Amino acid sequence: MKLDFINIPVLVNFYVAKGFALKIGLQPGFRVNAKDAGNDVKDSFESFNLSLPIGLSYEFKNGITLDLRGTPALTSINKNSNSDFKLRSDCSTLTIGYKF
Repeated sequence: MKLDFINIPVLVNFYVAKGFALKIGLQPGFRVNAKDAGNDVKDSFESFNLSLPIGLSYEFKNGITLDLRGTPALTSINKNSNSDFKLRSDCSTLTIGYKF
């Protein structure tokens, strides 16, 4: 099964020390594709989901930035509301970047 979502993280940074920030926000996600063995199954999944990104980042003096973020889902992505089985889209990310 392949589910494709476009996620748009909207975060607020709280700088607690020089170069060090705590992050929190909301991340809406929009389903663009849902296939299982080549068959379209998008009617089985919600077209929208919402997550809560929480993380921290550190920017070194040389411009390199490390960002660690956990993004637990607040909503289920399956449409079958009669089931106790809920599908969620949780993720964790580690980003290494350069600011110039």
